[in-house]
Amino acid sequence: RRFFETKMDEYSPAESGSMPLDRLYLQAKQLAEQLQHTVGKSAPQTGRQVLSMMIQPPSAAGIEAARQELAQLGAILQPDEVAEITAFGRLCLQLPVDLRLARMVWLGALWGLTADAVVLAAVLSSLEPFLAPSPHFMRDEEDYVQMLRDSTRSRLLFDSGTQSEPLMLRQVFLEWLVRFHEHREIEGHALGRRKAWGAKDILLQKRRRHTEAFSKMFVLAKGRMEHMVSQVLDLALRTFRVCEPGSRVGQQLQSVIASLGYAVDPKGDLSALPAKQLVFEDVRAVFEDNIPLLKALLAATFSDNLLIGSYWGQAGSPSDSGKEKKRQFKNDAQLQAIASKGVPLECSALFNTKDGQPVPGIEAYVDFVCGGKRAKPQEALEGHGAVLVELDQTSGRDSRGGQSQLHLHSKREG
Repeated sequence: RRFFETKMDEYSPAESGSMPLDRLYLQAKQLAEQLQHTVGKSAPQTGRQVLSMMIQPPSAAGIEAARQELAQLGAILQPDEVAEITAFGRLCLQLPVDLRLARMVWLGALWGLTADAVVLAAVLSSLEPFLAPSPHFMRDEEDYVQMLRDSTRSRLLFDSGTQSEPLMLRQVFLEWLVRFHEHREIEGHALGRRKAWGAKDILLQKRRRHTEAFSKMFVLAKGRMEHMVSQVLDLALRTFRVCEPGSRVGQQLQSVIASLGYAVDPKGDLSALPAKQLVFEDVRAVFEDNIPLLKALLAATFSDNLLIGSYWGQAGSPSDSGKEKKRQFKNDAQLQAIASKGVPLECSALFNTKDGQPVPGIEAYVDFVCGGKRAKPQEALEGHGAVLVELDQTSGRDSRGGQSQLHLHSKREG
């Protein structure tokens, strides 16, 4: 009691003082925009002014750090109070996941991997479904050791040599989905009198029954596995709502939602898929099987800067070492040539071509990757067998009214 009365605070500290402020600051900027349209000039003009009206406003240092983080991720155009929210930032506001996981969905849509990106973001935002037995809660040591072996065996099975925990968790969901379709417990005759995938309550019942059997087979936590499936469905639906009708991204997300037995009605809500629309096709056709490409997506998501790396200087065969040194010298010479033109490296895109010939349509490709009209006319990098495209920092507005600030420095064989 003495500790309670003399040491503990009278009230718990506000979460805004301890939690990351990136999402909160982004929401405050959006609220300031909406208030300016509805209230007028008397409303707060910036996100910082909105946060200052809280009962316990966050510190100025925390707000500045959040602003820098959002600008680095590309959620706002630049790290200042008047910067506008980009199209990626508006996607972040619609998805209930960490901003870097929202970045994964954004990049997945640009790369044509929307279904895989949504599943990866969902499984990484869920609790791990694998059981973690503890000797403190098991009386028999042999039972503990056996469960530990079974859990490890299950992890190795789903990892399949990829040595990637995100891809392992993705494979858990895909295996669940494939078996869900193979068992066909949700066909019209299996649902009784209501000949459809059924009302949503019947579909949910069948799904949970399948999850229970699947979890028992692979030594998983039933509740966590069900949460993972629900998270995939929720994230796919939220992402679908912000897509343009008929777009490639929207079609991929519709396939994911339909594979779980649902359709999206005109209001954007879930409805049970009618039995006549039920087609048991290979759901694996919706997802990518190129593991290096998926690992590249993970690398692009969780690294703020993509660098040209090599193993130059490590032990290897003489021929391999010579080739690597030659490649490294070529890279260094190209980087120096870019710098000599006065173009910042973070605002440049370099494409290797045959004899430095122009690449038709390369500006449109760069605009597509960056999400806006960013590419200046290409110019040949003489003597280096490449063309250079400079990115315009002053024109980041995309066709949907948002802003885009993606720093692209890549190489593509022409």
